Amino acid sequence: MNRLTPSFALSTVKPFSQHIFTNQPIRLLATCAVLLVALGVSAAPSSAERPPGQGFQGYLDEAPYGIDARYAWGIPGGNGQNVTIFDVELSWGIGTDPDTGDSTYLYPGPPTHDDLSSAHGAPVLFPPGDDCSIPGAENQAQEQSDHGTMVLGELIADNDGVGVTGISWGAGIGLVTVCKPGTSAHTGNAIRRASEEAEPGDVILVEWQAKVCNLPQYNSLGPVEWEPDAFAAIQDAVVAGVVVVEAAGNEAVDLDQPACNGWFDRDQQDSGAIMVGAGQPPGSTRMATRSGPLLSTDGAREVFSDYGSRVDLQGWGSQVDTTHDPEGYATNFDGTSSAAPMVAGAAANLQSIAIEHWGWSLEPLYVRELLVETGAKPAGYDDSENIGPRPDLRGAIDKLFSDILLCGDMDGDLRRTKLDVESAKNCASTSRSPCVQLCDVDGDKTCTNTDAAMILEVARGASPKTLVCESPHFFGQGKSGGRGSLPLP
Repeated sequence: MNRLTPSFALSTVKPFSQHIFTNQPIRLLATCAVLLVALGVSAAPSSAERPPGQGFQGYLDEAPYGIDARYAWGIPGGNGQNVTIFDVELSWGIGTDPDTGDSTYLYPGPPTHDDLSSAHGAPVLFPPGDDCSIPGAENQAQEQSDHGTMVLGELIADNDGVGVTGISWGAGIGLVTVCKPGTSAHTGNAIRRASEEAEPGDVILVEWQAKVCNLPQYNSLGPVEWEPDAFAAIQDAVVAGVVVVEAAGNEAVDLDQPACNGWFDRDQQDSGAIMVGAGQPPGSTRMATRSGPLLSTDGAREVFSDYGSRVDLQGWGSQVDTTHDPEGYATNFDGTSSAAPMVAGAAANLQSIAIEHWGWSLEPLYVRELLVETGAKPAGYDDSENIGPRPDLRGAIDKLFSDILLCGDMDGDLRRTKLDVESAKNCASTSRSPCVQLCDVDGDKTCTNTDAAMILEVARGASPKTLVCESPHFFGQGKSGGRGSLPLP
């Protein structure tokens, strides 16, 4: 079938007068050359008033309240340490004027927040072309770096007991700006730039949106994969073993409506991205009747979130505590901008665990399937306007270990010890299935004393990456051997 070819355009920039920070809730997602900011961001304490670490980060808690990030941290590799997350948006901090060498917010730069030490001095990667400037006054440009700083706080804020702690605090970070000369966004090129730097198992987070479904100018912003070039760039990244997490958008667009012409119908095409909607956080309620009891709306769609069958998962769409540029803390970062980093962090931690335990990254499509299948449905969850379940890392990790056998772990205790070596030797002498599958760590389809010797090497402290496991869930061993991994048009 031929790939659908809609007409599309990036949204018109809203006036900066609408981008002033207030004490009201916000929803934020970058679009065109500025951020789309609905109202503002809650006042944040100064760096001198740093709250205790993780004290207000309920999204780190056990599911269904949060995504159970702390459980993942207790698993080797579960802090994201083996992967890099690439954040695709506009800016994160103070950049450098290429003409004068001056430091300024008018050029995309890395964050300076002291709780984001792993991102200090990180190079900002540009799509093909020269560096670009950000339109508007410097104080207006700073608002755009706020967005990036808040996203990074959710992902990789330092685990130092103060401020906030990132879901994937051990992960590397890549900063990829969407702008190019002329200050117009080219999201597809930015995603490709991230893919050039990424390795299998890494995660690309797309914090951007486009005008979708040929709808009127306003109330029409949605996933960037509406743009054919961005769709193709995402698909290429997924085929290369990179997980792509994509914000669904903030304008309550029904992605299944006829105006979208089936573009978001997975039966017709699938970019492979994990698409994320915004759900209401714990504690949200509504009245059943005018005088009736309050009902939980935890997990229900935030009124602004785009939705539809293509949306895979949700994160908190409001009340998110995170870092705030340059040194404060936001207490109500929201929108699909706050939701998508939660899913990106969950995916990064899963990939890092797999690499730590087996030496292989997971198929991006399996990561999506795993998070959706094990996701939590809070009390207020309603699939009539689908935004998907909330990630549950404990459930996902447990299923991951049940889905994939640990090579050389003959007794099933998730370790390789001398007891496993003896079991492998016995298996080598009998060659009976299913012990061969566990014993065959060199990938030659047999169990021999060579395999037992390799297991002994690992039991003595060598890297588990010396072992070769086979599973359709590992990238390169399963569906992704080529573009056939996706139902392509």
